[in-house]
Amino acid sequence: MSYDCIVVGAGPAGSTTAYRLARDGLSVLLLEKEATPRYKACGGGVTARTMDWLDLRLPDHAEDHLLRAVFTFRGKLPITVDLDAPAVYFVRRDTFDLALARQAAQAGVDLRDRTPVLEVRPPADEKEPFVVVTPAGAFAGRFLVGADGANTLVGRTLGLLPREAPARRLDCGSALEAELPLEADSPPGRHPSPWSNTAVIDFGPVNRGYGWIFSKGRRVSAGVAMLAPRAASLRRPLDEFLRAYGLAGIRPALGPRGHLLPRGGKPRRLDAGRALLVGDAARLVDPFTGEGIYYAVKSGALAAAVIAGCRRGDNRSLADYTTVVEREVLPELREAQAVGDLFYPFARAWHQLLRLQPAPLRYLLKAVRGGSDTYSLRGILREFLAKSVQG
Repeated sequence: MSYDCIVVGAGPAGSTTAYRLARDGLSVLLLEKEATPRYKACGGGVTARTMDWLDLRLPDHAEDHLLRAVFTFRGKLPITVDLDAPAVYFVRRDTFDLALARQAAQAGVDLRDRTPVLEVRPPADEKEPFVVVTPAGAFAGRFLVGADGANTLVGRTLGLLPREAPARRLDCGSALEAELPLEADSPPGRHPSPWSNTAVIDFGPVNRGYGWIFSKGRRVSAGVAMLAPRAASLRRPLDEFLRAYGLAGIRPALGPRGHLLPRGGKPRRLDAGRALLVGDAARLVDPFTGEGIYYAVKSGALAAAVIAGCRRGDNRSLADYTTVVEREVLPELREAQAVGDLFYPFARAWHQLLRLQPAPLRYLLKAVRGGSDTYSLRGILREFLAKSVQG
């Protein structure tokens, strides 16, 4: 069968791309290697500003939302920041990703799960399509989108990533996460969990990283993330982190599982002929926080706009996509990298300073809520210095 576009991977990046292309009238095949819904190792924190790029109501698909952030260092010295509006929504990736995939299917996308891609055959010339080989047969598409994660087969086949390079050479951090059930002796909402509307961020469990606890209704997502290439296991830091917060010994409902954090910010080519990469495959993960869902959704929307323009003959090429990402996404990721480079080597000292003046933390939460479209390192320092002078 032949399509205008084949999208490989039905995570937030792939489903967003497919949905928007179908909405613009293109025929789209969306391939997902696993059965849906499927569990994806992820903290599941979706920033409120992501709603600017979604056509579904994020609160309707969230288990909880963030109104209180508690920042600690090795379980001590808490800094509490209260908000008057949600900054982050906490989702279970199986239900959230399924909602996005179903939205795409309802728009006309041919969604096929349990269909892994075995091979990608690039076209011999401009007139030929891409051919994607799966156990269910071969499919042809004029355009191809790789939304297949950090180890993207599409990207490696097209030469946009080295074929055999290990994750540490591709500038990937990593995380280990589990979802832990809480006691549920009463109906939902009768006796709220102590974690309700709350996130804990602990900067002590690992070097250049943090531990997190996010509320998900009758579960919490708990994990550790290292925002730098590493070789050592994260299992021991996770166990120690859970022990410090009284969560050790709880049998996980899901996990623990690890996942790569392909850090963004460096210019790189994201297109090859009539193919391009989005989300984690494009290395669009915040190098300070490890957050990737916002950039997955945004890059999917940007990719769809470029492909649809090419399909209409608007004198555009897919190289425009790399240019748009460099203009609209990479500056923010570079700012985040600068924040991380300044913060993580001196995390203990920064945490002690932030206890005296938490203004930068409020600024960051305002940014992810939508008060600013970038972190703006200059803005954070300006807030910190202004508040320090005042108080």
